[in-house]
Amino acid sequence: LELLGQLFADRLFDQLRESQGEAYSPTADASWPLTFRGGGNFTVSAVVKPEAVDRFFALVRTIAADFAARPVPADDLARVQRPQLENIARFSSGNPFWMGQLMGATRDPARIEAMNSLATDYARITPEELQAT
Repeated sequence: LELLGQLFADRLFDQLRESQGEAYSPTADASWPLTFRGGGNFTVSAVVKPEAVDRFFALVRTIAADFAARPVPADDLARVQRPQLENIARFSSGNPFWMGQLMGATRDPARIEAMNSLATDYARITPEELQAT
């Protein structure tokens, strides 16, 4: 879901800020709890003028419908995968990364299990899997 959030933010940035010049800081954030097979949340926000609010919501609905209707282009996915994999490789060599990722693992052993495949999960996700999300 984090990759989908990054893709959404990129598209929102391109369409809202660059083409329409209407937003100062478009963002899309996602979190998917490890303890649930389904669920999570997806938050999209931007600073826009009051008269642009309806356009913002229409654009968010359009982007979401497009992600649901068709898989994202493979090169778009690769553009968000690479930095995520580089961050995992770089930060996973330090204790703060592991402490943050494993926070709550004593109550939820699924967190430890998820860390065993974190990089491979990011590397092998497909555009079709993101579409299904």
